Amino acid sequence: MTDIGVNTIAWTKTDAIEVIKILSESGYKILGGDVIDASKDKPCYTYDNWSSDKKTKGLDNWDEIVRVSWEDAVNYINAYREGR
Repeated sequence: MTDIGVNTIAWTKTDAIEVIKILSESGYKILGGDVIDASKDKPCYTYDNWSSDKKTKGLDNWDEIVRVSWEDAVNYINAYREGR
């Protein structure tokens, strides 16, 4: 990703879901994510993204927050269609 001026990591849909699963099982809340199109010569942002803040706002139980953020992330990734 440094070739587009960003110091970050990107995963395929399948790998992203696996990473989210591992992080959630370890008790991490998934804050959200950005969609990157890697089908061209160089990766570029699609400006599609999600955030789990609204869905977890008001929840007090950390396990519930982690579960809801995991579900939100996986649902977004599974529902996302390239070329929107």
